[in-house]
Amino acid sequence: MDDPSLGDLSDEELMVRLSRGKDWQPLGELYRRYGAMVKSAITRVAPELDRAERDDLCHDVFLVLGKSARRYTEQLRFKAWLYSIAVKQTLNRRDGLRRRLQLLMRHHREQTPRGSSSQTSPEVIALQKDVIASALATLPRGQREVLLLHVEGFSGEEIATMLSIKPKTVWTRLHRARAALLEHPFDAALQHAVLQE
Repeated sequence: MDDPSLGDLSDEELMVRLSRGKDWQPLGELYRRYGAMVKSAITRVAPELDRAERDDLCHDVFLVLGKSARRYTEQLRFKAWLYSIAVKQTLNRRDGLRRRLQLLMRHHREQTPRGSSSQTSPEVIALQKDVIASALATLPRGQREVLLLHVEGFSGEEIATMLSIKPKTVWTRLHRARAALLEHPFDAALQHAVLQE
């Protein structure tokens, strides 16, 4: 039976209870608070996943959260820490789909003529999402993580804390990711969406 008092606890207090390993009810409360955010992160990182895959991956993220609760410290911002877990889990899942995404990108290049008037059709929009996902898949994991977290609005310092790297490393990886994507053969509108400040 759910404990109604869990709603009064802070994220950090829930993590302390969860870290003791005997009570899984705090995980349910954290899912209630942040499940939508995690699903949104998964969708942003891997738009090619269908709803069932996103739901499955979201549950995996919270299971990883429960298992790693002992590593959480209050010096970390909980929301950012959870977001980083979601990104890492999604990238792991997406790495297994890399080959399929590369084939879709090749198909997009072959089937969509430059200057086509069908740029807003649902089919082309779906292919554009696949092209973005494929372009991101070409980046080294560290650069992908930094770029996606930056696009989501986290500061360099927050990203450094989330990934356990130096702030200078964050900006170096971000610069390299942007430079690589500028060389990628996908159209300027999509580049603007991914490379915006």
